[in-house]
Amino acid sequence: MPFQVYKNHQPPSRELLLQWTDARGIYREHGISIDSMEDDQGWRIVAQEDLKIGQLLLSMSKKCIFSIRTSSLSSIVPESQFKLSHTILPLSLCLVYEFELERRSTFYGYLQSLPRTLGVGLPVFWDAINGDEWQDGHEALKWLRGTEAAREMIKKEKAGMGLKDIQAFYDSAKHWLPLSSPPPFSAFAHAYCIVSSRAFAVDDYHLTALCPFADIFNHSSSPHTCLSSDDFVCEQCGSLPQCKHDFANDETLPPRLRHLSETEIIKLGEEEDTIDMRVERRVEKGEEVFNTYGQVGDGRLLTEWGFIGEEFADHGLTWYVEDVKTVMQAPLVDSVDWEKLFSQLLHWISASKLDTFDDSILCPPVLSCPNLLNLDQNGRVSVNVFFVFWVQIALQEEPTLRTDIPESWTRSIADDIRLVESNWNDIQTMSVVVSPTDPNRSRLVKVAVLIRRLVENRLQSMYRPETFQTDIIDARDSLDGEKDRRLRLAMTLAVNERALLLSALEKWNHYLHVYGQGNGHPHWPHLHTAFDIQHGVYNLSTQLQANHNTQTHIYPDTTALPESHVAAFFPQQRSAALHLQTQTLFSFPFRLERRTIARTLLLNHDSSKGQARRFSLSRCSGTKQPATGHPPSHHLATT
Repeated sequence: MPFQVYKNHQPPSRELLLQWTDARGIYREHGISIDSMEDDQGWRIVAQEDLKIGQLLLSMSKKCIFSIRTSSLSSIVPESQFKLSHTILPLSLCLVYEFELERRSTFYGYLQSLPRTLGVGLPVFWDAINGDEWQDGHEALKWLRGTEAAREMIKKEKAGMGLKDIQAFYDSAKHWLPLSSPPPFSAFAHAYCIVSSRAFAVDDYHLTALCPFADIFNHSSSPHTCLSSDDFVCEQCGSLPQCKHDFANDETLPPRLRHLSETEIIKLGEEEDTIDMRVERRVEKGEEVFNTYGQVGDGRLLTEWGFIGEEFADHGLTWYVEDVKTVMQAPLVDSVDWEKLFSQLLHWISASKLDTFDDSILCPPVLSCPNLLNLDQNGRVSVNVFFVFWVQIALQEEPTLRTDIPESWTRSIADDIRLVESNWNDIQTMSVVVSPTDPNRSRLVKVAVLIRRLVENRLQSMYRPETFQTDIIDARDSLDGEKDRRLRLAMTLAVNERALLLSALEKWNHYLHVYGQGNGHPHWPHLHTAFDIQHGVYNLSTQLQANHNTQTHIYPDTTALPESHVAAFFPQQRSAALHLQTQTLFSFPFRLERRTIARTLLLNHDSSKGQARRFSLSRCSGTKQPATGHPPSHHLATT
């Protein structure tokens, strides 16, 4: 590294790309055009006229997509490689070879439009960079410590997608390339980054593929369109209508078509199998047209797509149940079925009408992921986190119980959650009344202390946790925009996550100061000396009075801080508009019959057809789920 494809060729040409798409019958709406990004480091799609909901933007035959099946290596790569759990690997190998063919490739008109250099690449390759850019990658990885990006990278390593695994695949597979001398690993890394950031999970035959022109649409959590595809094709030949392989078991109707009506099955034989994009949210003239791949956090965006969006539209920071082990002074009760208990908790919260949280200290469970332990983008700790600590403390107090939660605990847990929220509301309205004989306070204080410790541990696991937030921001802003691209991304991610943790830590210290009967008081000034004061957030003149029985609110002194600094310190303000913005996503009535979403490749679910369908291409009954796109190309690489 660095590696560059098409060194002696002309720069990427829009005209050549459009000529290539026209020659292959790819339809594109005349009211959209390719435009340069504002920083001139990539392309985007812009509306040249108002676009209405339902309007067809793009339609291409699956013969035009670049997959293992359509590549020049299709007759060389063993069939067994098509079914690898990580389909991104063989597709990246095919792309390496296609680049080597240069103009001899039938896909050259499309491939020449792709990034020529790696740009910031993906964090998995940052430590493998050679030359002048090694220092940038090496330092950037330090700042990822303790972040969601670091957790994502650990997940990938456990799933066999770490740097050593990727290198091992290329070393074992490069002999398939019909070349006198295989390209260096940096060539494969370049192809891998392109596939990771641009590929779509299409169907059960092509699996993962690059879709020409469709990959120019940049990502937003508030998209205008999505890519749709029928995924229920024959696994052996790719046929959408019935084929000879469907009758191998003497069945009148193959399982893949049983969800369709007779009329729909007849239509399959009359229509070409295409991949389409339609307008799903009105676009005004001059506006950029966005695709999306869901509410994905910056940590995952960086590790899989090579950029961060700072839209804060995901579920925030996450923990595993195992992380609780580092917080509990006693070992976890291993016999607890947490998945079952989280489902029960979700039911209890719904039945108790505890699922409406506004300016609260806890956030409700995520319906799509009821097991999630998280700190949301408003600095609210998940009810699930509270629940885990509550159960563990209760089981330690009653050691004879090791498996099932007694029915009597159901009301107690719900009541305690309600009590914590009521306590926090009293703190906010300065109407606190503390009863020294409150029987619930002891357990609630224990839970609050553990939650605070969990947040503190996360902060301490990050790189240079003692450094002021303002110092990190100033250091980041002083970096060279070209030489320190990776470091700048990593520091931005770290600053944003630290701000979220500090917000939560301040809340729980405040709670413990008021309700901890002095137990939390020593930690209250500690918050300001170890974190907030050192990070330049709080005005020392507003410190708590020495008498902990007198409640005094501490407010941030932001008068002397730049606007960018203030935004970093108050994540709850940055996400309020996003919550309102995303509530109505995909709520419009227009939907395509029997179409499913072709999502961009999510490496955590990059899989064979079984998992791909479960996570990305599950059939929708007349409706679509949010689709997925690719990151702005200027974030990943320079064309």
